[in-house]
Amino acid sequence: MLSIPEAQAALQKLGYYDGEVDGDYEGENWRDDLRRFQRDYPACGEADGWFGAKTDHVLAPIAQALQRSAPAQIQSMRRWQLTYYHVGMVQPWGPGQVPLYGADGHVLAPVNAHAFVEASLEGSSILADGRLINVSGWRDAGADAPLYKPVLALAQRNGWLPNKPGYAGLRVSGQQVTQVRTFAVKRPGPGGWPICAKGIECRPFRTVAADNGRLPRHDDRYASLGGVVPAGTRVWVLELVGLRLPGGDVHDGWVTVNDTGGGIFGAHFDVFTGTKGWGKQVRIPGRAHVWFDGIEQRIPMNYAYGLQP
Repeated sequence: MLSIPEAQAALQKLGYYDGEVDGDYEGENWRDDLRRFQRDYPACGEADGWFGAKTDHVLAPIAQALQRSAPAQIQSMRRWQLTYYHVGMVQPWGPGQVPLYGADGHVLAPVNAHAFVEASLEGSSILADGRLINVSGWRDAGADAPLYKPVLALAQRNGWLPNKPGYAGLRVSGQQVTQVRTFAVKRPGPGGWPICAKGIECRPFRTVAADNGRLPRHDDRYASLGGVVPAGTRVWVLELVGLRLPGGDVHDGWVTVNDTGGGIFGAHFDVFTGTKGWGKQVRIPGRAHVWFDGIEQRIPMNYAYGLQP
C-alpha cells in the first residue's frame, strides 16, 4: 500500500493536490483534494477523503505508471476530456441524392444523407473518386431544400437542431432547411490525411483537436493566447501510454495539437483516429490527465471549463 507521502506525490503530479508532500493525513486541503480524485474514479468507493484500500487499489498502479513513463519535468498534470474523430468516407454509405456543394457553388457529388452528416460532423471526408474535402462554410439551401429532408430527419433523431447545426450541416427555421454546409477540396499531406493548423498533417492517434479560442463556446480568456492549448503544442497524455495501435505500434503518450472544432472547448481534446474502424479498435478513454511544457502556469489546477462531469 502507498504511504501517505507517496499518495500525496502521485496526486500532486496528477493535478489534484497542491499542498506539501508532508504525510499529514488530517490536513483539510489534502482530504478535499483526495475527494476530487475519488469522485473521478468511482472504483475508490465513497468520496470520503480517506485513503483506504479501495483508493490505494486505484491510485497505486497510476503512481507506478507515472514513475515508469512520465516525463521527468512534470510538476502537475491537468484533468481533460477526450473524444475522438476520423475522416468520413462517402463510398461505404452507397448512392444518394443529397447535393454536396463546393465552396464555389458547384455540386461536388450527390451523396447519401448519412455520408453528408458524417462529412459535416467529422469535418473532413473522402469522396468516392478519392478527393479529400473539408467543411468550408454555408450556402442558402434555396430550391434544393427538399433534397435535404433525409438529413433533417437524421438531425432531428439525434437532437442536434436547432442548437448544433454544424453537427448535421444544416440550419433550419421551423421545419424548413434554410442553409447547408459547403465543402472545399483539399490536398492531403504525404500520409494521405488532412493538413490542419501550422501545416501539420493529421496523424492517427498522434494529433488532436483543441480549443483555439476562435469559435463559439471556446474559452475566450485564452483567445489572445492562441487558445487553451495552441496549435503545435506537444502534449503528453498519461492514459494513452501503452495503447496498442492498428499496425502494432504501442503509444508513448505524446500527441500534437493541430486542429480545432466547434464542439471542442476548454479542457477537451478530440483525438484523430484516422478511420472509423481504427477508432473502434482502440479504446480512447473519456477522461485523461495531460501535460505540456508550461501547463502549470497556463492552466489553473482545477480548471473545468468544458470538462464533463
